[in-house]
Amino acid sequence: MKVIVSVDEASCNLCGTCVEICPTNVFAISEGRLRIESSRCIYCRGCEALCPKKAISLKALDEGLKILVKNAQTATQTTRQLTLTQALKQNNTYNPTKDNQNGAGVA
Repeated sequence: MKVIVSVDEASCNLCGTCVEICPTNVFAISEGRLRIESSRCIYCRGCEALCPKKAISLKALDEGLKILVKNAQTATQTTRQLTLTQALKQNNTYNPTKDNQNGAGVA
């Protein structure tokens, strides 16, 4: 899954909270600026939730998303290419209102 990580530079005060809590080292502070490596993001959304200035926003894209689907009745599993919306619908977590507010609908 591809994730777009955006930071409002006017709001960010370089406190370093995102650097400390990110499990995949998406963020680094260098030369007085916040550096972002979006390709490392696993969409845990910890940075977005814990940023004291609410300067970070994430958007998950369907690009490259693969879902492992297990069939409990036949005990088989297959990997299918699904869009994020399709996966959420299958899991009964799809909420079109929330999707429009959050960009991807994953809470």
